[in-house]
Formats: sequence, structure tokens, C-alpha cells
Amino acid sequence: MRSVRFVSLEFSLTAVVHALVVSVLAWVFCATPNQASAQGGFLDQFVDPEDNHVDVSTFLDNGGFVPVPIIITEPAVGGGAGLAAVFLKLPEAGSNNDPTRTIFGFAGTGNNSKIGFGARFGSAFDGDLKYRAVVGGGSINLDFFPLGIPQGLSFNNEAIFANAEARYRLGESEFFLGPTLTAIQTTVSPNLGGGTPLPPALSRDIKMNALGLSLHFDNRDNPFTPRNGLNASAKVRRFDQAIGSDVDYTATDLFAAYFHSPNDKWTLSGMVLGSGTNGDTPFFMEPSINIRGVPFNRYQGDRVISTEFEVRRQLSPRWAMVGFAGYGKATSDGAPDISADSEAATFGAGIRYKLARKYGLDVGIDIARGPEDTVVYLQFGHAWAMNMD
Repeated sequence: MRSVRFVSLEFSLTAVVHALVVSVLAWVFCATPNQASAQGGFLDQFVDPEDNHVDVSTFLDNGGFVPVPIIITEPAVGGGAGLAAVFLKLPEAGSNNDPTRTIFGFAGTGNNSKIGFGARFGSAFDGDLKYRAVVGGGSINLDFFPLGIPQGLSFNNEAIFANAEARYRLGESEFFLGPTLTAIQTTVSPNLGGGTPLPPALSRDIKMNALGLSLHFDNRDNPFTPRNGLNASAKVRRFDQAIGSDVDYTATDLFAAYFHSPNDKWTLSGMVLGSGTNGDTPFFMEPSINIRGVPFNRYQGDRVISTEFEVRRQLSPRWAMVGFAGYGKATSDGAPDISADSEAATFGAGIRYKLARKYGLDVGIDIARGPEDTVVYLQFGHAWAMNMD
């Protein structure tokens, strides 16, 4: 979640929630409508009677969940795998509440990183109150690139974390305002290997507690795969010794995503994310460029802007293709423990399948080309979903 700024664990959580139900995708690609409809009994829950295509809406309505075999393709952690369960529940008829999402998961990666978590997203009071809560822990190995060192420096973060947010509608508007609470207990240590020893000051046990305020605007037509509307947010969090934090600093995140569909075939969208820190910020909490095609933490700064533009072409009621391009810039303001000023441009394409028609939920695959490598992303909902909650 974007309000949990423990960047290494935050990446893993993002990768989990954005992961694709690989087994379902295999079924989608291999099964024809006739093959799907030929199954009876239990499997009827996975077929949409309107078009006889693979669909999990009925199964979710009956209290089921989407089992998500997690395939992590992010090069920053060496790839990985795991399993998550995603429960979705539509609100009662006539209610303005959002669909409720409950997620449990665990994942491990090729560089021996591990994370487990639980998350809940929902609303109450006919949509006037929105809330979310995330708890988890893990051991994450990531490379950081102080002063632009090409090979990077490897660190291990062992942490437990919790984040809670509630926001209430302002009047009759689409604006929501409310508090956030973040608590992180982490041990950060260098992975020395055979390299040069690092200063002892870089190995630290750090407690980070923050209180903050979050302002949101949201008039999207669907929370999972929107075609029209604007989602925007401004979050300010203060980590302070007065509330038990070992470090004092302020983190600010500004986000906006706009979607416009001039007709049934095309959807045009754009996203901008600006993040900044001020004060005694631990190096692993500094933001980084966050666009498809850029490894996580590769370009850090205390002022970072990330932008993406996406074009979607609906091929049929179930299938769509997307093309996207991104640009990001990170500036360090001379901070000694993070990268020098840097920028990155990316582009790519992907395919989408509407897995749950009643929910408006798409899944798919993106292939993105960045400055260093080509990266494959498995998407559950929209690629920007983690910033839009």
C-alpha cells in the first residue's frame, strides 16, 4: 500500500496484489466457450451464463476466493513465487459501498526474500467511510544505489509492519479526508558477502511510527478496471519521536490518475506520482521511480516523480490490449546516502482478460522495456491499483 513506505516490503506487497492467477489464465487461454460450458456442477460457478466464457463472478458471490499463485518477475528481488487468497464481495443492492477486498498471502524470491501479509479494504455507512488495514512481516534483500554506484549495495531488511487508514466523505462531494497510522519495526543490515565492509552505522534497528492525514478524490466508474473518472490523493505522514519513532522525518505523496473513454473501444489514461521526504529519513525509506520497466529502488531520491500514459483497445467484451509509456525522475538534493540525480524512460504493451464481469475485474500480462532490461508484469486489476486505494 502506498501509505506503507517501508519500500522493500511495500514492493513485495505490490507484487503480490498485482500478481495474476496463473492457473486461471492458463484455463482462459486454453479453454473454449464450449469446453467451459460443458462442465457441470461445481465448475458452473466459473462460467458466465451470458457468454459461456470463463468467469469467477458467481464463485466470488458464493463466498469463494481467487487463489493466486504468485509469480514475481521484478528483477530487483531475483524473481519469485508464492500464493495468495483474494476474497471479493460486492455490496448489497442499492448500497453505495465499495466492493470489500480481503487478501492473505505469502511469497519468497530468488534472492531469499520472504514476506507474509494480510490486508482488508472496504467501506461503510453507504460509502461515506472508506477504510483499509494492512499487517505483515518479512525478510527482504534489496540492492540500493548510493551516489549512482552501478553495481549497487545489498541490504537485508527484517521487519514487521502495520498500516491503518480511515477517511470520511466531505459533505456530498467525492472528497474524503482522514487519518493514517503507520508502525514499522525493522532491522537493516548490509549483505557484505565478499565485498568491501560497510560502515557500522548502516546496520541499524529502527522503530518508525507515523501519524498522517490523507485527502482523496475518487469518481471512477469501477474500482478495479476503470474506464472513466479521476482518482487523486495527497498524503502527509510525520514520523516523530513524540509517538515512539527512532527517526524524525516527513513523507509526502501526491498521486493522480485520469481515465477517459471516448467510445466503447478506446480508453485513454494517465498517471502522475510525486513523492518526497524531509528530515532524518533512513536511506531505505527514500522513494524511487515507480513505473513499469524500472527495477524497484533502482533510481532513488528525496524528490521523485513518476508518470505513465496508457492506451487501451477493447478487442471484444472479454479481451483488450494496452500500450503504455513512462518517464520518471529522481533528485537527491545532494543527500549522501542515495542516488545522484537520475531519470528513466520506459514503454511496453500488454493483454487483458475480464475475469469477473460483475466486478469489472481484469487480469493480464504486461511486457515493459526499461533502461536496463525487459520486465514481465502479471496484473490483477489495473496496473496503478495500489496507488488508487
